[in-house]
Amino acid sequence: MEKYSKLKAMNYCRKSGVEFVNLFKQLFISINETTKKEILNKMQIIFDKINNIFITNEGHLIFHSQKMDWFYTATSSYDELFDDEEMKIKYDEFVLLIETNEDAKLSYNQVAINSYTKTNNSNFERYNNILILDLLTIGTTSKLSNIVKFGYTLLNKRLDIILNGEFYVKHDKTEISEKFKTKRNISLDEIENGQDENFIFYLIKRLVTPKTLLISFNIPVVTKFLNDFLIKRHEEDMIDGLDTLDLLSIFKTNNKNKKIYSLKGAIKYYNINCQFCKTDAMIYYLLLNEMTKSNDVGLYIKRFDMGCLTNGR
Repeated sequence: MEKYSKLKAMNYCRKSGVEFVNLFKQLFISINETTKKEILNKMQIIFDKINNIFITNEGHLIFHSQKMDWFYTATSSYDELFDDEEMKIKYDEFVLLIETNEDAKLSYNQVAINSYTKTNNSNFERYNNILILDLLTIGTTSKLSNIVKFGYTLLNKRLDIILNGEFYVKHDKTEISEKFKTKRNISLDEIENGQDENFIFYLIKRLVTPKTLLISFNIPVVTKFLNDFLIKRHEEDMIDGLDTLDLLSIFKTNNKNKKIYSLKGAIKYYNINCQFCKTDAMIYYLLLNEMTKSNDVGLYIKRFDMGCLTNGR
């Protein structure tokens, strides 16, 4: 039992609460089982210490209401602690569970955050990183003006997420039809205030290295758009020669029902839970995990007798 005055208890809880929330954020995005266990152990230690606080000038162990105000929210609020709405909801569920069962690991399992695990990532050992791309485009002409949205998820060779993001490409309001905007739920502000060509170029430059594996759902289309954009800047060598892997081709190879050769069909086939996915690039990431777990990636590579498809072929 740790004895504190009310003021010292509040300060201790606030400091511990910040650490607890940050650990939860790491837990939410982690897909490495060893890392998750380490995070949960740390969270359990912090939780147990908080539960054993005795407030001397009030003569009792810390109340639930005090833990909520001082510890779980770090004397702040969920809105200030979390930018991501889904993460905030999961944290609230986690808090209610751990207050009931007093077990961080059990609470985590019940909330079932990011439960995707991988069994064999040896196919990716040769790469420094893996870049999953998703482009929303108008038509089939390979030029930047036809790219409406740019989504990406950068992984290391163990398939841990390093970076993840999505943004709209800047367009004049007359360049995109009302029908397209309505169908894709795109607002005028999103396209008029999107990122320009310079931002896209420097982002690609930051994400791509000589040992990057490019992945998408229909990768030939993605690499065609990227290559034509880079040619305009005389930087086509940036992705020239990079290995690519097409999730659509893997899906087609392992599923013979031609009627469902679509992203929606792949999601259903691999039983993907898209509840926490804000971007298609994240859905591709979960597909990659499931395809790796089921060894569909390994079988596909073995069948074509190559490490990965090259140059978008």
